[in-house]
Amino acid sequence: MTRLAFLFSILLCISTQLFAQNIAEMRGIFYEAVKNPSEAENYKSVPTELKASQPLIIAYFGGLKTMMANTVSNPYKKLKFFNEGKDLIEKAVNENKTDWEIRFVRFMIQCKIPSFLLYNNINEDKKIILEELSKKDKHDNYVKKVAVRFLVDSGKLNNNEIDRLNN
Repeated sequence: MTRLAFLFSILLCISTQLFAQNIAEMRGIFYEAVKNPSEAENYKSVPTELKASQPLIIAYFGGLKTMMANTVSNPYKKLKFFNEGKDLIEKAVNENKTDWEIRFVRFMIQCKIPSFLLYNNINEDKKIILEELSKKDKHDNYVKKVAVRFLVDSGKLNNNEIDRLNN
């Protein structure tokens, strides 16, 4: 029984480490694409098995797909990329409704799309994001810094919400 527990703990450590590495890779690709939309094409380099592995990875992949709409001129292809990405983001949200980072991916995308697409959960997501970000030392510092900067720059926060983030 001790050997089984030992093997299980080793497998758990390895899978946790791989998940952290995969998340870091997806974050890197996504945040690069936010800075430079042409980088969204890097979604093609994401291994197939990774694309559907965890809700957070699915959300980042969906975000990349929606950003691909900025790289094509054909309106049909724009809408196709947007809808595919939106569906993936919604799948991730539905699989983990309380994950603030999934909500942050959706918030970022929704802040950057035209309102006529009628895809808006900004207030709902903002509430969850602010609640989680106000907790100290709970999240990856890089992601938290990116989130705080984006939220403040988005123009979607009132002064009280900005103060809450900065305290």
